[in-house]
Amino acid sequence: MKCMRVLSKSLKATRERKIMEQSINVAVMGVATMKTTATVAKSGKGKQAQQHMKQVKRMVKRGAKSSEQLEERLAFRAQAQAWDEDLTERNEYYCGPNLGDTSSKMVQQAKSSNTMQHAGIKRKMNLVRNRKIKAATKAAYYGYMDG
Repeated sequence: MKCMRVLSKSLKATRERKIMEQSINVAVMGVATMKTTATVAKSGKGKQAQQHMKQVKRMVKRGAKSSEQLEERLAFRAQAQAWDEDLTERNEYYCGPNLGDTSSKMVQQAKSSNTMQHAGIKRKMNLVRNRKIKAATKAAYYGYMDG
């Protein structure tokens, strides 16, 4: 399946590191980091994946200033904690082409990371509101169970 990504929002580019760090989308940065480190680790470059994770964590720590960014940073840290610990403690497992069961599981979990896992509560509220079941569907379900 081929997909085309349509960009509908343009952002002003800057060369100022401080401005860039303060305007980052922490949820997107977190997902990209998880997926990138998983791909790098799976290819046998565990040390490089570990360094990338630490660099992004430092950048997010410096740049996250607003309450929403801080909340997303906390979610990113919670999601990345087990993966980061595994990269740190068992780095030798990610230095070869063959991964063990635990290492493969960690890579798959990191690769399946999505933005909603790293998003703050304001972004999640719309998702939760849209999850509510319609009255007709609810009536049909309970009508079936009673009958």
